[in-house]
Amino acid sequence: MRKPLDPGSMIGASWTLKDLLGSGATSFVYRAVRRNGSEAALKIMHADLALDPVVAASFVKQGYLANQVRHSSVVGVFDDGVTPDGVPYLAMEVVHGTTLEHLLESGRVFTAEEAVRIAVDLLRALEALHAADLAHRNLNPREVLLTPGGEIKIIDFDSAKGKEPFTLAAASLPPPSLRPSYMPPDFARGVRLAGASADLWAVGAILFRMITGRAVNTGASESEKVLTAMLIPPPPVRDLAPDAPRWLVEIIDRALAPEPGERWADARSMRVALETRQAEHVERLRIKAPPIPPTASHDPHGLELGEAWEGAWESAWDRALRPAPRAPCPPPPRPEALVPPSWVPPTVESARPARRGSPRLYAALALIVAVAALGGLLWYLRTGRPRGGTSGPTLHVFLLELPA
Repeated sequence: MRKPLDPGSMIGASWTLKDLLGSGATSFVYRAVRRNGSEAALKIMHADLALDPVVAASFVKQGYLANQVRHSSVVGVFDDGVTPDGVPYLAMEVVHGTTLEHLLESGRVFTAEEAVRIAVDLLRALEALHAADLAHRNLNPREVLLTPGGEIKIIDFDSAKGKEPFTLAAASLPPPSLRPSYMPPDFARGVRLAGASADLWAVGAILFRMITGRAVNTGASESEKVLTAMLIPPPPVRDLAPDAPRWLVEIIDRALAPEPGERWADARSMRVALETRQAEHVERLRIKAPPIPPTASHDPHGLELGEAWEGAWESAWDRALRPAPRAPCPPPPRPEALVPPSWVPPTVESARPARRGSPRLYAALALIVAVAALGGLLWYLRTGRPRGGTSGPTLHVFLLELPA
């Protein structure tokens, strides 16, 4: 059982260990402070491995391979030494942040945009490595650090393959810290000299993990994971993440192709595909989205344009020419409001015209009767008693039957 050194331990006459940053198959990594106050990450080899002088020498030489590439995402080595017990160590840049594996294990969910950004940064670093004929060969979330500012850092070149003969000899053996969960199928089948294509497969495996939430090669034990990598193709991303963008699914599936010739040709082609397809996706979303109101900006003539000037594009002349709004019209009266309360609609019988004449005819007849009666009365008074009549005056009343 390997045990890390205690904080406060002195490494030579220069370094004091502060705390443990991490551990791997070949070493422990500590944050250390030098006598002058500068910080470093000390990568101290496991004491049992250091017993073999060839392995100990290879540990130091493999570490310095990172210095062949000057890239902001590659953590280099600036010093080395030996502990009082004869164990070699490397002094590297301290990266303040956390590993991608820690974020994934803690349940962090990455959006497609975040996953693509991390993959693009990894591929940019791989472009620089591959241009120098250097392959990492052990790229996995444990070897990727994320800083608070969003930068990525690639560490641990113990399994790297370069132009130096010692790297070719080491490449014929299984990488000592290779993790079966992210082992390319060509490694599992014994093709140890695989280089750049294995790195591209690893980027696809990291994308797979961020999008689906699980590793490519699964199993109850490390040996079972190796058999999975050797015999079982990775499951389609679409089956595990149906909501992932189709264009991203296609890029990941191609990166995880079993045969190296079916994968992306190089890191640049995969990076360009990711950036181009994502830009097209963002543009489609921008076209579909509603327009965003302008934010405040400085006008060279001294005007501040923004929310305070909303509606100021309409001139006073336009407002003057706009007709004044009309007052709302009252609603039309109901039909029953137009009829006097005392009015009763005529029935069919009363509305029928009179058959025996009109009121004017009745008045004329009454006038004629009155005139005739008055004339008869005057004639009687002037002529006296009628001849052959009775004794005494007699008043004859004529009754004229008037129509009802």
